Amino acid sequence: MFEKQYTYLSAWINTSGWIELGSDDHYDSLIRILNEGGMLWEEENAKSINEALKMAENYLKNQLPDEFGIELEIE
Repeated sequence: MFEKQYTYLSAWINTSGWIELGSDDHYDSLIRILNEGGMLWEEENAKSINEALKMAENYLKNQLPDEFGIELEIE
Protein backbone atom coordinates (compact mmCIF):
# COMPACT_ATOMS: atom_id res chain seq x y z
CA MET A 1 0.00 0.00 0.00
CA PHE A 2 2.77 2.46 0.91
CA GLU A 3 4.60 1.73 -2.35
CA LYS A 4 1.52 2.56 -4.43
CA GLN A 5 0.69 5.77 -2.58
CA TYR A 6 4.29 7.00 -2.23
CA THR A 7 6.02 5.82 -5.38
CA TYR A 8 8.99 8.18 -5.17
CA LEU A 9 9.58 7.68 -1.47
CA SER A 10 9.54 3.92 -2.03
CA ALA A 11 11.99 4.20 -4.91
CA TRP A 12 14.26 6.43 -2.80
CA ILE A 13 14.25 3.97 0.10
CA ASN A 14 14.93 1.00 -2.22
CA THR A 15 17.73 2.62 -4.23
CA SER A 16 19.25 5.77 -2.79
CA GLY A 17 18.85 6.33 0.92
CA TRP A 18 16.30 6.44 3.72
CA ILE A 19 13.75 8.61 5.45
CA GLU A 20 13.33 9.44 9.10
CA LEU A 21 9.96 10.15 10.65
CA GLY A 22 9.22 12.09 13.82
CA SER A 23 10.87 14.84 15.80
CA ASP A 24 13.66 14.20 18.28
CA ASP A 25 16.22 16.12 20.33
CA HIS A 26 17.96 17.34 17.15
CA TYR A 27 15.13 17.92 14.66
CA ASP A 28 11.65 19.41 14.93
CA SER A 29 10.64 18.15 11.48
CA LEU A 30 8.20 15.29 11.02
CA ILE A 31 10.10 13.86 8.03
CA ARG A 32 13.65 13.94 6.69
CA ILE A 33 15.15 12.52 3.49
CA LEU A 34 18.74 11.31 3.86
CA ASN A 35 21.52 9.40 2.14
CA GLU A 36 25.10 8.56 3.05
CA GLY A 37 26.06 12.20 2.47
CA GLY A 38 23.60 13.44 5.07
CA MET A 39 20.25 15.13 5.08
CA LEU A 40 18.97 16.28 1.69
CA TRP A 41 15.63 17.69 2.78
CA GLU A 42 13.36 18.14 5.78
CA GLU A 43 9.88 19.53 6.26
CA GLU A 44 9.26 21.55 9.40
CA ASN A 45 5.79 22.96 8.65
CA ALA A 46 3.69 19.82 8.17
CA LYS A 47 0.77 19.53 10.54
CA SER A 48 0.43 15.74 10.24
CA ILE A 49 2.54 12.77 9.19
CA ASN A 50 0.28 12.28 6.17
CA GLU A 51 0.92 15.87 5.06
CA ALA A 52 4.66 15.41 5.66
CA LEU A 53 4.74 12.22 3.56
CA LYS A 54 2.93 13.97 0.69
CA MET A 55 5.39 16.89 0.84
CA ALA A 56 8.34 14.49 0.78
CA GLU A 57 6.85 12.60 -2.16
CA ASN A 58 6.38 15.86 -4.03
CA TYR A 59 9.94 16.97 -3.24
CA LEU A 60 11.43 13.78 -4.63
CA LYS A 61 9.23 13.87 -7.71
CA ASN A 62 9.94 17.50 -8.58
CA GLN A 63 13.30 18.54 -7.12
CA LEU A 64 15.64 15.58 -7.00
CA PRO A 65 16.58 15.54 -10.70
CA ASP A 66 17.17 19.30 -10.79
CA GLU A 67 19.00 19.69 -7.48
CA PHE A 68 21.06 16.51 -7.40
CA GLY A 69 20.94 15.04 -10.90
CA ILE A 70 19.31 11.90 -9.52
CA GLU A 71 16.66 10.17 -11.58
CA LEU A 72 14.73 7.55 -9.64
CA GLU A 73 13.48 4.58 -11.62
CA ILE A 74 9.75 4.35 -11.11
CA GLU A 75 7.98 1.18 -12.27
